[in-house]
Amino acid sequence: RKMPIRFDMRFTLARLLAALMFVIADHGCAQASGSLQHQSWSTEAGLPQSSVHQILQSRDGYLWLATEGGAVRYDGISFRTFSHETNPAFTSNDVTSLAEDRDGNLWIGTADGLIEDSNGHLQRFGASDGMPNSSVLSLAAGSGDSILVLTGAGLIGWDGSHFKPMQGQPSSVD
Repeated sequence: RKMPIRFDMRFTLARLLAALMFVIADHGCAQASGSLQHQSWSTEAGLPQSSVHQILQSRDGYLWLATEGGAVRYDGISFRTFSHETNPAFTSNDVTSLAEDRDGNLWIGTADGLIEDSNGHLQRFGASDGMPNSSVLSLAAGSGDSILVLTGAGLIGWDGSHFKPMQGQPSSVD
């Protein structure tokens, strides 16, 4: 018994799109193959420490690396380390996270507080500034100059003037 052949338009379109994407990607790789580069960084190249927790490219084009030896700015040629040894705003060199707010301020989360870099002026925030815990686990930019900070005691927000617990968040992280 012969089964009728059914034409499934969705399946055919999906296969056509997949084939088209393969051709475009293959063509793009062929054109760019002469310009592809690979570069690895190590302590010999200028990193203060080999564990990198996060990489962020700021609006001005710099690459920022969060390392256990400080925040590192890479300009494409050399590294500049921001740490306890280079700036008193750092009480810990263990940088856990980075974020840039809409105003272009760089936020640096450390194991012992939060640092804001506003036009080269570094300001440290900790428990004495209203943070429920000085251990910063993660950062995310909000609107304007606001920033979301995940601390060891929960999620808080910086609204440009003070820290406040985020609504609906537990008071501590277990």
